Amino acid sequence: MKPEQLSALVESVLYEGQILYPYRAVSPKKLQRFAFGRVYPSAHSEAQQESEPCVMQTQCLLRVRSPSAGARLAVTVEFLHAVDRTIARLASPLPSWKPGQSIPPHRLEAQFEAGGKIHQAWREARERRIEIAGAIADRARSLTSFSFAAMHTAEPVVDDDGRVPALILRANETISGTVELSCQRQGDDLFLVSVRIINRTVAPADSFSSDDDLVLRSLASTHTILHAEGADFISQASPPEELAAAAAECFNAGTWPVLVGDEAAGEHDTMLSSPILLSDYPQLAPENIREPHDGHRFADAVDEMETGPREILVP
Repeated sequence: MKPEQLSALVESVLYEGQILYPYRAVSPKKLQRFAFGRVYPSAHSEAQQESEPCVMQTQCLLRVRSPSAGARLAVTVEFLHAVDRTIARLASPLPSWKPGQSIPPHRLEAQFEAGGKIHQAWREARERRIEIAGAIADRARSLTSFSFAAMHTAEPVVDDDGRVPALILRANETISGTVELSCQRQGDDLFLVSVRIINRTVAPADSFSSDDDLVLRSLASTHTILHAEGADFISQASPPEELAAAAAECFNAGTWPVLVGDEAAGEHDTMLSSPILLSDYPQLAPENIREPHDGHRFADAVDEMETGPREILVP
């Protein structure tokens, strides 16, 4: 599969996991979303007797084409990090706004109209990604930790007179966790690949008292992309007869891995493990080849506020 096709497919799955469609802020549909593929903070999961899981696990079989030639595996974990957008109506309009200045007295409102635009309170998201790569070897195991920092920003709403009567406030909470990747030999050329995503976010107990607070500390629409060089993945849905029993032993929690790529060309080097049940070689519907989530994505240039993934090799 071409990189741009895979990217479009992954993005569709990422945002389809948010239920609401077409995810536009002007949509009259309910503003409260639920997301497939949630990975909850471990403390909350334990308090709920794991009915709301803090772990997502993918397991699949991988056959190395030439054991002597060596093979490599790249794993990418992606999820949505919720961002709360609120509208602060200022008690007195400001003549101007400078980034970093303190927020004056205000009250929060569901929407505010100024400058010919309606600004709404909404839930946005930032796309998060953790990447791991290495050689395929028996009992190879890596532990990659990640942390994405809390963020608070203010954006001015400017009226027709050039004044600032309101601010758009955005906030997200710190999210941290680990990705465990392991390979275990099942035969001369066969490996069991396991990817475990664990939400280890630490927060006060009352941070989980409402769904609004909880979703800010949860991984949403979580999915995993696995790409092999010099090896082929085995279909979980339609494995060869001789591997059916081994494929049935694979344990997947909250996710379903499927082959992606060109089926006619016999591509088996990439798998997408998604919280949405798909068949092997899914194709993007023509009506989805567009930007359906303009009111949902939140992009900014505050990457320096993030702590990127850190890999720890475990013997």
